[in-house]
Amino acid sequence: MSKDKSSGVFNDLDKEMEKSTDERFLRLEEDGDKAIVFFAGVPFTRYVYWDGQQTQDWYEGCGQRKTLRGG
Repeated sequence: MSKDKSSGVFNDLDKEMEKSTDERFLRLEEDGDKAIVFFAGVPFTRYVYWDGQQTQDWYEGCGQRKTLRGG
């Protein structure tokens, strides 16, 4: 029986950080290290609703309560 390895954004992140030289990652070396950072760009926001299994894009007249999501 094989284990199901979930896929996601953080899989193998440590390997990507090790080989990265473009400074997209910030590494804090010691406990208590701090950094002040900001995210540039326009956030992607949209209205969605939960259909019982996943989120769907909300539209006028769908009969669902809308929730604002950002990404």
